[in-house]
Amino acid sequence: PGIYGKHPILGEELVNLPYVPGINLYCQGEKFDMGCSGYDNYEKSLDMRNGALRRSLIWHTEAGAIKIRWERYLSMSRKNCIFQRVVFCAQEDMELTVENFLDGDVTTNGYDHVERLDAWHDGGLEMYLTLDSGQQAGMRSVMRIPGKTEPEYSKQGRRLAQTYCLSLKSREEVVVEKVGIIVTDLDGAGGTKQLRDRIREEEASLPDWESDFREHCRIWEHL
Repeated sequence: PGIYGKHPILGEELVNLPYVPGINLYCQGEKFDMGCSGYDNYEKSLDMRNGALRRSLIWHTEAGAIKIRWERYLSMSRKNCIFQRVVFCAQEDMELTVENFLDGDVTTNGYDHVERLDAWHDGGLEMYLTLDSGQQAGMRSVMRIPGKTEPEYSKQGRRLAQTYCLSLKSREEVVVEKVGIIVTDLDGAGGTKQLRDRIREEEASLPDWESDFREHCRIWEHL
């Protein structure tokens, strides 16, 4: 989004904003970790026809195997939005916990440019920050979960999270979607209230994954 700050040694630099796409997975207390979890059939691709990033694998947990497929793209039709989708298919009935999080504990070349950060939850996760340059940014993360599962919320320092417990049935696919919305004062919104109003306007008109992806691909084809 073109947010800059002044590093005490390196001078002006593009600032890292809080991490928006975060999703963690837990199966009966076991966290999925690419560095130490057992998995196979791993594939990763970037589709140059539409800019979609895809990953897939089979995660071997103590409760059984789960086939997982991730998809993510930065929307060309809604340039303030990141769309993500995760598809699960377990070999056995099991419980899976999905954690949606925003992580504001970030630095840029070892320097913290954030002067103020406010974070709260209201159906989704929200963060609003002011940098040492005076620039401001806001972000909201919303998950679309099948059924009427109610999340649990937690906040530790600059990290905000919500967790959902899913009951996976053997060989039945479950789809979870996440949309991240990022707005800055460069979008014509200054101050927390204006940033929040702009984010809520964007959220209110969000289409489903398939509809946005079709429009995204149509625009991509004409680049």
